[in-house]
Amino acid sequence: MSRNIKKGNYGYINQQKRRYIIYIIVGLLSTISCFVISMFLEDNAKFYATFFAVFIILPTALWTVRYVLLKKYASINSCDYKVIKEYSTEPIKDKILFDLVITQEKSITNIPFCLVNNNMIIIYSMNDDKEALKKKQKELYNILKPKQYEAKIHVYSSIEKLQKYFKIESATEELDYELIRLLLVHSV
Repeated sequence: MSRNIKKGNYGYINQQKRRYIIYIIVGLLSTISCFVISMFLEDNAKFYATFFAVFIILPTALWTVRYVLLKKYASINSCDYKVIKEYSTEPIKDKILFDLVITQEKSITNIPFCLVNNNMIIIYSMNDDKEALKKKQKELYNILKPKQYEAKIHVYSSIEKLQKYFKIESATEELDYELIRLLLVHSV
């Protein structure tokens, strides 16, 4: 990876999936090689080689779980990304988040794109189903509830419908950044 994409930026999910695949392959090859080498060692050295193999497989299992979690999600397509970049003006560019996968106790929510502006969270969903849109909205309210934030959440399946929110001047900068921080903390 020549560049490290930070959480909340476009392309983060795809980068993380590639990174986890590499980690998993290296972890599995290291574990297998430790077990093979341990077959040719004496008792004490065999114990350490086996211990090292088990020590390597634990983070590999974690990376595998994270990869499986992210596998079914993808970044928005590049055409939609270009449209969003076109709409965004200087004051709100740092309030745009991409590629969030929010994890909670009972659910996982994919947010391909969201804009946090003026105490509102405006979300783009690639799913047109009204029930799925309402569910996504409810899941985000569940994240905000423990922190007692009162933000309005709007979920849309069309980027064109989002255009009006890019023009709203923000009066609540500090709260907007706190909401962004909260979304990033809950994202994988």
